[in-house]
Amino acid sequence: MRECASEKMRIALISPKGPLYRHRGGIFRKSLRYQPLTLTTLAALIPPDLNVEVQLFDEGIADVPVDLDVDLIGLTVITGTAPRAYELADRYRRLGVTVVLGGPHVTLIPEDAQPHADAVVVGYAEDTWPKLLQDFAARELKSRYDQSPDLSLANRPFPRRELLPSDRFLTNNVFEATRGCIHNCDFCVVPSAWGRKPYQKPIEDVIADI
Repeated sequence: MRECASEKMRIALISPKGPLYRHRGGIFRKSLRYQPLTLTTLAALIPPDLNVEVQLFDEGIADVPVDLDVDLIGLTVITGTAPRAYELADRYRRLGVTVVLGGPHVTLIPEDAQPHADAVVVGYAEDTWPKLLQDFAARELKSRYDQSPDLSLANRPFPRRELLPSDRFLTNNVFEATRGCIHNCDFCVVPSAWGRKPYQKPIEDVIADI
């Protein structure tokens, strides 16, 4: 594991490209893209007591630099982007960068992702991601972090939308009011990955974020 500088921790958060992105920047025009919430939410959850410099990379709009000079990289993974995520993870680990993998694919089959990462995050990361970063800063990183059983979406920081270029998306005014579903549809990943417990943000948080 590469040691992070004591005065500043450098983090890159990446959403890898999947089969739809056969060309640089993806095959969709701007009119069909909206700014995703995952990376901007993770950036907002970085503990304020840590001195962190964070960069976000969405491969739907731009390639990720080959030579990222950071201490830790976090990748969010769906099944369609898993091959690309593992490719990036293996590359950066060979360079001595600590790599964390999370997202739906990792939540469903963490044993598939574990060989490619220094740590995996299983389930929703509102509580585990800040804990992971604190452990990393203390050089006590664990190999796996599981969703908190008493997770709540209340009183969470607003996504840091300014960290992704707004001119590359149709809109960056994307917000989340609820998460999860009580139903058990065969075609849907939600009940398999996160169960059937719905989560809802307090209405005042949603209004403040709009």
